Amino acid sequence: MEKIKYRDLIMQYLTALEPDQTITTEQVAEYVAERLLLDTAMVKKTVNVNMETTGVTGAEAANTVTAETETPSDDAVCHCRHKHRTEKEEKDLLTRLNRIEGQVRGIKAMVQDERYCPDILVQVSAVQSALNGFCKVLLSNHIKTCVVEDIKNGNEETAVAELCETIKKMM
Repeated sequence: MEKIKYRDLIMQYLTALEPDQTITTEQVAEYVAERLLLDTAMVKKTVNVNMETTGVTGAEAANTVTAETETPSDDAVCHCRHKHRTEKEEKDLLTRLNRIEGQVRGIKAMVQDERYCPDILVQVSAVQSALNGFCKVLLSNHIKTCVVEDIKNGNEETAVAELCETIKKMM
């Protein structure tokens, strides 16, 4: 797996600052997280910029970026995995999503038409049920393919940990 390197992004951010501009580690972490579409808290733990949280000037900060920023922890590894789906599986998932999308558009129209609240809430409940059904199908397919494949490849602990984390996020 390719590790994400933060140093270039941090340097890009710091060199764009005015020489007397004050910044904090939080601001640097937010910038890196935004650019890499990552969680700011995770980046803040990983990025080691030797700055006081009260802030230093951009010129000072540019000189304090440490080499540690080039080797982030495993939490910051980019897990760019892909799943090849069968034509049938993809068609089923897309059909479900298209139906949900139509239901959401219908709810929007109901709000615009100033429909009665309970009528809208019934439709929202239907969308939630449809999304739950989509999740059940996707999770089932994931377990039957990705998790089983990881276990067969000897990655039992990683596969189970990832599955548990996914289920926690769904609840």
